Amino acid sequence: GLAGGVFVADVSDNSSVDDGGTVIVSVDQIRWKRSDKKLNAEMFGAIGDGKLHLEGDKSVDTIAIQRFIDYANNSGSSKTCNLQGYYIINDTIILKSHAYLVGTSSWTTRIDKATGFNGDALKTERFDVLKNLNNTLADLPFDFGIVNIKFDGNYISSDNTTYINTSGGGLKIIGTQFELITT
Repeated sequence: GLAGGVFVADVSDNSSVDDGGTVIVSVDQIRWKRSDKKLNAEMFGAIGDGKLHLEGDKSVDTIAIQRFIDYANNSGSSKTCNLQGYYIINDTIILKSHAYLVGTSSWTTRIDKATGFNGDALKTERFDVLKNLNNTLADLPFDFGIVNIKFDGNYISSDNTTYINTSGGGLKIIGTQFELITT
């Protein structure tokens, strides 16, 4: 991640995968593990300054937020990622079990779609399959949440004269035991 932090070498571990946030694998294959317990999006590489920064064809904010979600899902227990900035995404964030995205407030923490990005801002894992199933709880994402974050689809230009993003959606959520809270 870009935010630094305290890492400790775990010389007994030779199998953990570099997740870009909590485990970093050096060129000599040593696993460096984050000792910080409070996680934030910057630890996974986000910048959150309201500008579109690309790594290949994806924004670094998109990549970082998804890295945290994948880390939380793979951990098997609830993890919280604190967001405190203005993040620009240009690909759909896939929310999975055990991941909580928590902003400082919906007035100061935003996730905006980049100009020209016509996909969904965020949807839960397997949303497109699960939306067509009736009366089943099997394989539903669970134990996740979004708290105090404003999502903006950027459909209309700042001068209210031009449509920027002409299609795609906002939030598409199916699951159990989740929370969506804004203040």
